[in-house]
Amino acid sequence: KLQEFGNESGIIYFSLIQTLEKFSNFLFAKKVHHTKYHGDLPGNVRRRHQNDFISGKDQLILATPAFGLGVDKANIRFVFHTEIPSTLEAYYQEIGRGGRDGLPAQAILFYDQEDVSIQMQFLEWAYPEETFIRKVYDLIQTYPSKVAMEGYDFLREQMVFKNKRDYRVNSAVSILARWGNLEEDKTPFGFKIAEPLSEEMFTKENQSLLKKEHQKKLLEILRWAQNIEDCRLNQIYKYFGHHHNDDCGICDVCTNAD
Repeated sequence: KLQEFGNESGIIYFSLIQTLEKFSNFLFAKKVHHTKYHGDLPGNVRRRHQNDFISGKDQLILATPAFGLGVDKANIRFVFHTEIPSTLEAYYQEIGRGGRDGLPAQAILFYDQEDVSIQMQFLEWAYPEETFIRKVYDLIQTYPSKVAMEGYDFLREQMVFKNKRDYRVNSAVSILARWGNLEEDKTPFGFKIAEPLSEEMFTKENQSLLKKEHQKKLLEILRWAQNIEDCRLNQIYKYFGHHHNDDCGICDVCTNAD
């Protein structure tokens, strides 16, 4: 499918870094030029790869969902998802990066039933317990130099697990950054301590309750992916509470495409 777009600009989203790297190696073997963006890359490398894609130096980027916040590139012609995203909100936002110049762009979801178990595991990792978040913060505060240079690998080792697919550390760092306890830094790790831990946020953002809400959203996108009777776009409109009577006429349901 990728060959149909020649040298057009596009994004291929992956849920698993391992799958992304495997496909990247495949493309390199085929001499298909591209760049990549995921959480295991140092912060400075991620920023460089993102800028290379936005500037047009690289036309194709392989990315995890962490990519795209603040990215405004007008001429993206395709957005592929190799696994189902965790919510319709995420999917709609990510495919919305295509065609911002007003010209047609194509969005394709390659959906497999195994995606469900992957996303369920991700939800377990995306909402770490309070004690886990506190421990990650303490490590960043206690070992700033080690964390700055060794980043997530050092934190994983200190948390007594080395499974790189288990991204609870990444989730904890993202949560702390969102709460304002961490701020961006130009070290390989990309963050440093900014503020003391906010006790209020542990109550305001109860991770257990958030996980249950996200599980409901996962069920909604599964229903959407499996529904081959109703226009894809109208299903999305309905999910967001909008009413739109006319079918889009171009999705796989409307065109009876496989």
